[in-house]
Amino acid sequence: MANEQGNPLTLGKKVRRFMGPLEKPAIRAYRSMFVDTNSLADSIAASSPGNAILEIGAGDGTVSGALLNAIPNAILLGIDIDGDPGAMFKGPTSQATFRIQSAEDLLVALGPAFDLVVISDVLHHVPTSERVALLKTASELVREGGLLAIKETCRRRSFRYLLSVFSDRYISGDRSVSFMSEDELTELIDASVEGFEFRARAYIPPSKINVLRMLERQSVAAVIETAIEPLTRDTAIHN
Repeated sequence: MANEQGNPLTLGKKVRRFMGPLEKPAIRAYRSMFVDTNSLADSIAASSPGNAILEIGAGDGTVSGALLNAIPNAILLGIDIDGDPGAMFKGPTSQATFRIQSAEDLLVALGPAFDLVVISDVLHHVPTSERVALLKTASELVREGGLLAIKETCRRRSFRYLLSVFSDRYISGDRSVSFMSEDELTELIDASVEGFEFRARAYIPPSKINVLRMLERQSVAAVIETAIEPLTRDTAIHN
């Protein structure tokens, strides 16, 4: 079975095609087995982000809806490089916009325009060689004092992790997914993101495979101060 473009349908798409009006509630129930999106949104909101939100890799808009529920005065832009971004969005439509666009193109157009940039369960779908560039671009879209929220399903010895791998590869149909350990995620962030301070870490229910990292972009003055502090200390020691 194929879609209108002649591409083979994944198992997940075949099932959704036959579910009709039950599709959206069934998908939400299925996804809740892996991550509680409301808990994710609440954990992000606890860091008191501003009101201009960007979600990179927004997919069907499920996380976007939870974010606007947790941060009710926000305006959200959700982007993705393919599919139908925002197709399952459940929230105030006047506060959300979805479009097909890359993070790189958005950075060229707007620069650091957002108080909060969210990347949720995107990195394991991105080729390993492209992850540093994506996170670097995401960080550059955050304005001074803004937050970068990175949520990933991390490799861990658990049944729920194995179920997540199976779901991504055989239900969603992405056979190229590659998951990181929590330590590898930390190393990737350290290699990609500059001028940020660690803000918070959380494990999102129902499992510790769901890792959230929150980082805050420093002001230019703070970055310069951090850079020259070791030099000042060394000078004082030698004097």
